Amino acid sequence: MMSRKIGFCIFLFYYFSAVSFAQKVTLSPEIIDDQGYDHVKVMGQSENGFFLLQSNISLQIQKDSQGFKKRKYRIGYYNYALAPKWIMDLEDKDDRSIEVVTVINERAFVLSSQWQRNENSITYYGDIYDENGKFIIHNKKIGSINYEKGTEVNKAKIIASHDELHAVVVVEINRESDKMLHLMEIDTALNLIVQQKPVINFTDKQFEIEEIALANSKQVVVIGQSIEKNQNGQKGKLIRYKLFLLRNGESQFAESTIASGEKHITEAALSIDNYNRKAVVAGFYSDNDAYSGTGILFASLSLDSIDLLETKSVIIDESA
Repeated sequence: MMSRKIGFCIFLFYYFSAVSFAQKVTLSPEIIDDQGYDHVKVMGQSENGFFLLQSNISLQIQKDSQGFKKRKYRIGYYNYALAPKWIMDLEDKDDRSIEVVTVINERAFVLSSQWQRNENSITYYGDIYDENGKFIIHNKKIGSINYEKGTEVNKAKIIASHDELHAVVVVEINRESDKMLHLMEIDTALNLIVQQKPVINFTDKQFEIEEIALANSKQVVVIGQSIEKNQNGQKGKLIRYKLFLLRNGESQFAESTIASGEKHITEAALSIDNYNRKAVVAGFYSDNDAYSGTGILFASLSLDSIDLLETKSVIIDESA
């Protein structure tokens, strides 16, 4: 079967003045043979170029198979003229599967897992490549986790702090009555600093994680939607946004509900204010009798002290 050939184009935006932007489109100097790796993501950049990740299956989904197709990865480094410096295929080997590929500290980080099914355990390993495609760290054991039979173990995620001095490997395990997060905090040399197993007291059907963030000061924050029964006898489900904060020195999450009176929160996003040491949520709300967005909600929670979630809302002026 003849492989399709694709040409990548990258949109580079340059800031020219305080009030106007100019756009520059750069095309790669040569046609790149994707060989079926037609799902593409720019993972990160360094001073001399950027890392490009390709896969034969969409990078937007967690599953590693689609029909008869098994996921494969290809990684490359390109200069800003879009010429490839190197390209390599990443393959599962030695009974290990690639969990995630990302960029931290201007270096490519590949996390792989090795399952010991007879022991109900998983061991995670890390490789780090520089912009020349050379190993900085190879086959470094990060840590192991245990799981119960009959539970669902999701693919690992890597969440880095904004200063990129620390990261946490997050493995979500859905159990019968709750959701456990295995957290392995690592430094830039992939040394395991601390390992924790906090629990979210909702099942997978009751709570869906949307974002996870790591503060520079190492607190872990989770935001997601909970689905509960209406307590007032009304039909339908009650959907709420909830925030879970794992403070330093604690072993379990502190839970907060993101709400503003009777307003219905329709969308929310999480960020970390490292300067003021707060978890910050911004989103939209609507009146209970209308699903269209009618205002903006802001919420913040101290990363250190045991304070209540602070919220405020601003009405969107539709006439503006």
